[in-house]
Amino acid sequence: MSFREEIAADNLDVFLCQEEFAEMHNLNGIEAIAVVQKLSTNSELSTGDVAVDNVHGLYGEAVMVNFSADIMPELPGYGDPYDLDGKHYIVGSCSNDMGIITLELIGNER
Repeated sequence: MSFREEIAADNLDVFLCQEEFAEMHNLNGIEAIAVVQKLSTNSELSTGDVAVDNVHGLYGEAVMVNFSADIMPELPGYGDPYDLDGKHYIVGSCSNDMGIITLELIGNER
């Protein structure tokens, strides 16, 4: 088995294992196994403007989502709208690392 074949097997058997890390999520209308990590942030990170935090008291949520590249034939780009489990976000970044998609989503809240 080649190194890339071993990585592909590990993606499903280890990183996206539902018994360990992953769960079923709705990824932009597609039910799939994914690892979701949510972080609360101030508005400087979610809106890019520290002045907004001082005036409006906004805070946000940054979410990292990892899933198999096989799930989505076309990846979203920066600024695209994206729904995760029924909640609306925008895409901050998206990359494909050896078959695992890492998607950073940004949401603003009050």
